[in-house]
Amino acid sequence: MYRIIGADGKEYGPVSAEVVRQWIAQGRANAQSRIRPEGAMEWKFLSELPEFAADLAARTATPGLPPLPTGQPGEVFASEILARDYQLQIGSCFSRGWDLVKNHFGSRSARLS
Repeated sequence: MYRIIGADGKEYGPVSAEVVRQWIAQGRANAQSRIRPEGAMEWKFLSELPEFAADLAARTATPGLPPLPTGQPGEVFASEILARDYQLQIGSCFSRGWDLVKNHFGSRSARLS
């Protein structure tokens, strides 16, 4: 059993290790959460307790991102980016931005007077 201090500063517990694991999975507890095993005198960070290491690692892993390529990262990323089919027309971006400024410049100051 454990006692844990929530983000609101309140103490919760005693709760089982399974409940703590659920809170980690839900994002309600993280590595910096303060926790105290039942019977212990001092508070620790959740990351200091080895029984929750796997749960914390699973929560902090970023799903959906491809693994980083091996080799020389700068050259690999540059070649991957250049191989993509992106079309960015800088002149068009500036032109549309300038049109927005021209069409709306003074409209806020006119409302304030």
